[in-house]
Amino acid sequence: MMTPSGNAGAAPGKTTSHTVSLGGLLLLFVASRLLYLMLIDPSPLFTYPNEELYRGTIAQELVTGLKLPFTEYRADDYSGGSLVIGALAAGFFLLFGPTLFALKLAPLFLFTLALAFWYWTIQRAADERVARYFAMLFCFSPPPLTTYSVAAMGFHSESIFFSALTVFLLFRMLSVVAV
Repeated sequence: MMTPSGNAGAAPGKTTSHTVSLGGLLLLFVASRLLYLMLIDPSPLFTYPNEELYRGTIAQELVTGLKLPFTEYRADDYSGGSLVIGALAAGFFLLFGPTLFALKLAPLFLFTLALAFWYWTIQRAADERVARYFAMLFCFSPPPLTTYSVAAMGFHSESIFFSALTVFLLFRMLSVVAV
């Protein structure tokens, strides 16, 4: 089977240049964000200090045991994103303890998944070269996007992941229907 980039598919279980390329770009993205978290002065790491700490409180409550029904912990009446980030951060709290670093790993995880899904979507729609260019721009993003990629809020910045997943699944569904 030929892929949109013109390469024949590799045998199952074999690594291809596509897999190595995506893995390297994901590693570059995570490493750049971890360096951002570790090397920058901690004061600007809190884009929204009270709100981010509240997401950490949700995570800590999940770890130690809820005192209210889970939906009552929502930060905003119109959005459940704070619950999603709180639940993700709870997993990192279990691994690394209730720290700022563990809290910042939840949005980093979602942004890494967003990069992977956008890469696969662009690779399917255009080709490998365009997907690599996009991934490089994503890795070396402007400062506001870099800041939001580690802001534990559960709002627009995390919706990038769900948008990427939706477009990826749409393209996949359309390619199955077309065959």
